[in-house]
Amino acid sequence: MTPFTSAVVLAAGASRRFKDNKLLQRVVIGGRTLSLIRLLVEKLCSISKVSEVIVVVGHEAERVIEELRDLNVQFIYNKDYSTKGMSSSVKAGLSKALERADIVLIHPGDIPFISRETISKCVKMALELHKELHEFILIARYSGRSGHPVIISSKNLIKEALSISEETLGLKGFIAKNTDKVLYCEAKDLGVLFDVDTPEDLAKAEEVFKVKWVH
Repeated sequence: MTPFTSAVVLAAGASRRFKDNKLLQRVVIGGRTLSLIRLLVEKLCSISKVSEVIVVVGHEAERVIEELRDLNVQFIYNKDYSTKGMSSSVKAGLSKALERADIVLIHPGDIPFISRETISKCVKMALELHKELHEFILIARYSGRSGHPVIISSKNLIKEALSISEETLGLKGFIAKNTDKVLYCEAKDLGVLFDVDTPEDLAKAEEVFKVKWVH
């Protein structure tokens, strides 16, 4: 039986360095105008080996939900997004995924320029590894630098990840405690690292990823 693979998208955080919600910033790519969050979620929804997509919302939840309402995704509201950081969003998503998932892919909404091919490569590698290793953490890597997605396999590891907090360095702390289980999916894709934190990042993306930012 093919393992059930859940993709958790972290889309709850406030966008303090943007005048508006950064995940709802729009770019023109391939002749289409898309918000950053939709750009990412559409890619995940298009991969047949991803069994479900869970979007964790918080800041301006209604606007994010409306942006994705027509896609086949589930929404989980993280009430602690403003006080307990990204770790609380990871845990909210994992708690929902744990209901059915054998493998969970975690990806921040503000790293939207990763290619569909890279995500698909990571998922395919995780499914192959699951046949033999079962318990592992697979991380996308570009030029020796770890990025996203982070894929966790086995319910035991997923349950362990539910204990993360900002005080224990979140996912980074969880990965550091399990270095013996870490494997890498090498990608020739700067998108695994490129997060959009500031307007300057989005301006740079115009050059790097050949998109046009719709101001």
